[in-house]
Amino acid sequence: MSNVHAEPAISLDMLSNYLGFVLHRAVLALRRDFIANVGDADLRPVLFNVMVVVEANPGIVQAELANALNLDKGTLTNLLRNLQLRGWIHTRHVHGDRRCKQVLLSEDGVQVLSQLRGEVTAHARKFEQVYTPEERDQLMRLLRRIGP
Repeated sequence: MSNVHAEPAISLDMLSNYLGFVLHRAVLALRRDFIANVGDADLRPVLFNVMVVVEANPGIVQAELANALNLDKGTLTNLLRNLQLRGWIHTRHVHGDRRCKQVLLSEDGVQVLSQLRGEVTAHARKFEQVYTPEERDQLMRLLRRIGP
C-alpha cells in the first residue's frame, strides 16, 4: 500500500490537484489489486458488481440492471454473455414480453459469488485501512455527491 501514496518523480503540474486525475489513479490502484487478488485473472470488478446486484434483485430485468450500474445496453449485454459462458447466470424472458429478459444467478453463480465476497472484503480492507471509520464514511458521502 505504500506505493499508493508515493509521489511521482516527475511533476504532474495541475494534475496533482485535479480531482478527476486523482480519482482515476485511485481507481487504477483498486482495479489492479482486485485483478491480482480476487477470483481468476479474467474477473473484472464490473462482473462482480453485476453478480452482486443480480443476487440482491433476483429476476431483475436487463434495463434496470444497466441503469443501476450506470452501464449502456451493449456493455451490459457483453458482460452478461461473459457471465453466462462461465455458467454463473442465466436469463429468462419476461412473461408476455419476449424482448425483455430477467437475469438470475445460477447455482454455480451463487457459490462463486459467496467465495468472491470474502476475497473482495479482504481486498477492500487493504485500501480502507488507511482511513479511520469516520474518514471512510466521510469519503463515501463526498464521493456520492459526484455520482450516486
